[in-house]
Formats: sequence, structure tokens, C-alpha cells
Amino acid sequence: MQGRKRQYPENNEQSALVEWFYVQFPNELIIKITNEGIRTMPQKMRWLKQGGLPGAPDLFMPRANSKYYGLFIEMKPAKGGKAKENQKIIIERLNQAGFLAIICHGFDAAKIQIENYLRNKNV
Repeated sequence: MQGRKRQYPENNEQSALVEWFYVQFPNELIIKITNEGIRTMPQKMRWLKQGGLPGAPDLFMPRANSKYYGLFIEMKPAKGGKAKENQKIIIERLNQAGFLAIICHGFDAAKIQIENYLRNKNV
């Protein structure tokens, strides 16, 4: 019997967000930070040695606006989903470092935040 794969409900919304992003902003970049997945211990150790950071946000937009150096987005399902403690700590540290790091519940929330960020409307 094979092991069951872990489900990530926000994956479909994140995929839709990235697709929408490149249609709306073809000259911008958005980068996925790979954190999820089940790894063997050797794979996990290699991932950590190569800079893997448990709790890092899912997406990064490397574009400064008038207030921030760039935008990090941690995607959560539109309904439910809570940030883990390590995610909260990393988001706080990124915000202290001059980035805007946020948690978005679903496609619509992330879309609004990206549009606001690019229009310099984030508080």
C-alpha cells in the first residue's frame, strides 16, 4: 500500500493567482518558494543546507514600491487555514526588514493585495 499524498488546498488558488499575475503584469516577476513536500531525512538535510527555510512564504514578488523592498505572500485556503508559528515568526522578521509579508486567504485576497502593492496602497 502506497502512502497517501498530503493535500494542499491552496495549490489551485495559488496556480490561478500566478496565471492571473502574468496576464495582468507580464513585465513583473513572481517567484514560488518551494517549502512543501515530504522528504526523506537526507533530502531534508540537503534542502536545509541549501537554504530551505521551513515557514518561508509561498510567493515572492521582487519589486520595490515607494514603501517596501518587495512583497511576500503566504497563501492559505480561502476558507480556513491558519499560519503556523514558524510562518508568523518569518513574516514578522520580513516585515521588520522592510518587506511587505502577508498572509492571504485565497485567490481574491492575494489579487487585491498585489494590486494594492503595485499601486502603493498598502499600509
